[in-house]
Amino acid sequence: MKFKFLILAVLLVSVFSGYAQDKNSNIERKLNSLITDIPALDNAIDISVDNVTIQDFVRAVAQNAAVNINIDPSVKMNVANDFTQVKIKDILLFLCKEYSLDIEVIGNIISLKKVETPIEIKKEVFIAKVPFIEYDKSKDLLSIDVFNDTLRVVAKIIADKTGKNIVIAPGLSGNIVNAYIKNMPFESVLEKLTFANNLSIEKTNDNYYLIKKSEENPVNSEVNSKGKKGNTKKVLDNIESDFDYKINKNTLSIHAERVDLYDVIKTISSKMEVNYMLLSDIQGLTTIHSDSLDYEHFLVKVLDGTSYNYMKDGNIYLIGEAKNTSLISTEIYDLQFRSVDKIKEYIPADFTRDVKIIEFAENNSLVMTGNMIGITKLKDFLRQIDKVVPVILIEVTILDVTNSYKFSTGLTAGLSNSSTTAPPSSSGGSVFPSIDVNLSTKAINSVVNGINGLGLIKLGNVSSNFYASLKLMEDNGVVKIKSTPKLSTLNGHDASLSSGETRYYKEVRNDYIGTLNPTMTNSYSWKPLNADLSISIKPIVSGDGQITMEIQVQQSEFTGRASADNDSPYNSVKRDFKSSIRVKDQEVILLGGLERNKSENSGTGVPFLSRIPVVKWFFSNRVKSKENSKFTIFIKPIVIY
Repeated sequence: MKFKFLILAVLLVSVFSGYAQDKNSNIERKLNSLITDIPALDNAIDISVDNVTIQDFVRAVAQNAAVNINIDPSVKMNVANDFTQVKIKDILLFLCKEYSLDIEVIGNIISLKKVETPIEIKKEVFIAKVPFIEYDKSKDLLSIDVFNDTLRVVAKIIADKTGKNIVIAPGLSGNIVNAYIKNMPFESVLEKLTFANNLSIEKTNDNYYLIKKSEENPVNSEVNSKGKKGNTKKVLDNIESDFDYKINKNTLSIHAERVDLYDVIKTISSKMEVNYMLLSDIQGLTTIHSDSLDYEHFLVKVLDGTSYNYMKDGNIYLIGEAKNTSLISTEIYDLQFRSVDKIKEYIPADFTRDVKIIEFAENNSLVMTGNMIGITKLKDFLRQIDKVVPVILIEVTILDVTNSYKFSTGLTAGLSNSSTTAPPSSSGGSVFPSIDVNLSTKAINSVVNGINGLGLIKLGNVSSNFYASLKLMEDNGVVKIKSTPKLSTLNGHDASLSSGETRYYKEVRNDYIGTLNPTMTNSYSWKPLNADLSISIKPIVSGDGQITMEIQVQQSEFTGRASADNDSPYNSVKRDFKSSIRVKDQEVILLGGLERNKSENSGTGVPFLSRIPVVKWFFSNRVKSKENSKFTIFIKPIVIY
């Protein structure tokens, strides 16, 4: 049979090839005969086009050669050619051969038109499907697996296998029957086969089995118990089941209740035109209600929880016992958006019970080995978590503003003690913009002598160790420090910033060496003290695009030494806070506002006189100061995909 089809195919190819050659020869003869009436066909031209319509190409050829050429508007195609010194007739012959065109001549007009190809009538070849029927003569056990087979074929094979005569009532030979029964007595199988297909069986006295139409119709009802059309009820081994499915573009919607597992797999595989192979008998019932399944997920649904498994070998699905080692599969899953590093920590243990996972960092992939059901479930889970991880750019603006005010006044005079305080040897100081003047003994006596020269008051000179100091000044200061660092991090990861200053102080150590005559030794070392600004932010982007941030800020600074000694330790202040906030993308928030206030109002003076307004400035020494420091942070997160 196959040899006949091969001969027929060769003959058809030969006929069409000969037809094409005859057509081209006729066109060439026709063009040669036209040269007498249209000499321009024998002229050679140069033409070069790139991706233009065939109509524009023919128009350009006709204009260059001064030949009347028409082309059928229904011919739709683009051409790209580069011809040098090619005759017009050869160009027309090339177009006809290359694009299946024909030439028709009307007067001196050459018309190109599409060749009408004959419609090929394809004959469908049907290959008869042989139902699966086995018979154990020693035990009189019959097994059948028939699906959409005619009753005549099934009855004939059963009769041939068993040697028992089966007669079909007139008009029933072409009935389509379906059934799957495993290792049951012969008569019981015939009874269930006929019952399941709205037929009946009767055994005659001379051992003939008559199959006739059943008077009742309990099976294959078009309307189920709920009055809905489209469902089919079957009775297999006295178990009632519902089975309904719909296939649309390789997508399956199935609703089955207590249906034979093998029957479901066989039916769906046949309807979805999927190649499959059974490595073992498939037994048991299944219940499935699901929509929008592809074939692979259909197998996962119906085989999950059973003792069966599957794997795909090329375009064939192998189905059999899960313990069959030939069904162990290995697949490589490429992660698209996430890093394979530590991805195993996020996979629940249920997905790795039957699947072994190896990280393949070079290709950012996972190598998965195990049963196909577990691998498919794991791949579905990985697709859910393998999404684009946003990057959060955090713009931080830090403001540290200090306002200070200090007012000092007073007149100080007295006698110096040579052992502790020496009077200034000369007068000096500033008088503008602030007054801070020290007067020596000589300068004070000069002032006294000037007053004595007026003759009104007679004052004596001061002693050589007398001194005086006049101070009147006011300081105002504003210090503003601004820094704008930018941090970037992946969603759910920490971003941190740290900057600071280190200062050292001298630590002296005295050690005594010896017991009878101890000797003291001195040693010292420089100890560091740090004043830092550190910021740590952990952003998490939620599904609605808002950002939750855990923020921790620590700030410390030096305020001066603990004593006048230059080697003494430094004093410092520390400010920190920790907060969790939720903001929108690119929304600016204010954090901090940590404020430090310091004020002083002190003075010394002559009792009673130091409290009289105006007079007190000459009989007291006063200091009034105020300092305000404010530390503020602005944060603006920006989500980048």
